Amino acid sequence: MEAKTILLTGGLGYVGGRLSKYFADQGHKVIALSRNKTVDYPNIQVNSNTDVLKAGLLDDHKVDVLIHLASPNEIEFEKNPDHCKEVHQKGTIEWLEWAKSKTVGQFIYFSTVHVYARPLVGEFNENSLCNPQHPYSISHKNVEEHVLNYQKDHELNVKVVRLSNSFGFPAFPTSNRWTLFINDLCKQAVETAKIEIRSNPLQQRDFISLSNVCTAVESIIQSKGKDSPIYNLSSGHSTTLLEMAERIKSIAEKKLGKEIPLIFDKQKMQESGEVEISNEKLRSIGWELDQVHFEMEIEKTVEFLVKST
Repeated sequence: MEAKTILLTGGLGYVGGRLSKYFADQGHKVIALSRNKTVDYPNIQVNSNTDVLKAGLLDDHKVDVLIHLASPNEIEFEKNPDHCKEVHQKGTIEWLEWAKSKTVGQFIYFSTVHVYARPLVGEFNENSLCNPQHPYSISHKNVEEHVLNYQKDHELNVKVVRLSNSFGFPAFPTSNRWTLFINDLCKQAVETAKIEIRSNPLQQRDFISLSNVCTAVESIIQSKGKDSPIYNLSSGHSTTLLEMAERIKSIAEKKLGKEIPLIFDKQKMQESGEVEISNEKLRSIGWELDQVHFEMEIEKTVEFLVKST
């Protein structure tokens, strides 16, 4: 892919930070925006072709791609849903208008697969009916509509990415997403030398590594067509929490050189329906899921935690 200028809102966040680093390492000019006022921006270590700016300080950069990730997370939505909804929707509309005024070539909005249902059980593709139940997913579905309608009304090239359960180490210290299931279990293994599953061990989820997220977004940018504005970003298959915990246990034991007990409550074990979130549309534009990245992401997450403790 030829070198581009890529602007990321939430560019120091969990997913945004990894995307910022990935595209900078690929030789693109990256502008990472953040609203985090507690960060000493000059001390954030980034690639030499990355600019870190506070939102509102963006000058007249020529931007080829805008990746919009800035949004309250699901925990923040639970605490203050009305405020988060307002911030989320207002911010997205402002960035859509900015992208149009600057003739940005492509606008990529990050949503969530949880717009489909809760609990997420069954088969889903981009044409499946959506029935969001949580304030977080409801807001994302509403914002998706704003984004897609903006495309129709203003001929802005937009893409909506419905992200599955991502995992992996953060690129910057500004991100704190250790409550995510795989990240949490890696953290437990390093800090407590044990792994505990606190919910139903047989619950099934679709997991995808941040390494695979990065390559998928690259494929979307390379795909210039406007006929497929929505993409599921998923692994395409589900695994139980117990199966995933056993994989993490095996990797952590090799990395840490000691036995890691796996603890769970057998009384919580209930068969859970499978979930299949199709990524066929994403694969049709040339992206391939890399299983090696999956294992390496867990290994690097454990290594990151070891270095941080």
